[in-house]
Amino acid sequence: MKIKVLSHRMSRSFCLLFALMHLPLTAGARTEISPTYTATLVAREFKSLDPDVGERLAGIWMVQFLPGDAFQMMLNGEIMVDGYWSLKDDRISLSQMSGPLVCDENGAAEAVYRVSIRGFSIRMEQAVDSCPERTAVLTLGGFRAVAR
Repeated sequence: MKIKVLSHRMSRSFCLLFALMHLPLTAGARTEISPTYTATLVAREFKSLDPDVGERLAGIWMVQFLPGDAFQMMLNGEIMVDGYWSLKDDRISLSQMSGPLVCDENGAAEAVYRVSIRGFSIRMEQAVDSCPERTAVLTLGGFRAVAR
């Protein structure tokens, strides 16, 4: 039996080609969501809202994506929103929400955001959400994944 040995240069080229073929189309972007993200938001960041609302929303926010597709948004350890989530492509849908940060407006218990996950950060951009307070919290800046 004859075994061909690839030259060092050919084997490096083959390894590079193999690696490139298996990179995601959005190199550097992650598609899975970590279970917990956190962000510290200050009142002045809520410029689009009433100053009293900004004061009420300032603090340490934690967003948790729990087993069974449940999620929670907490402010300083207090649950402000809970419900269910699903991710398809770059869109996250939030549904059947309840809690103090679910506005009384029609349709406020359903929302859709475009998500961008880079490294340990997630950013959300409003697609459909009729609750300005919840939208402000989720879109103000990047949430960072909490170490497991």
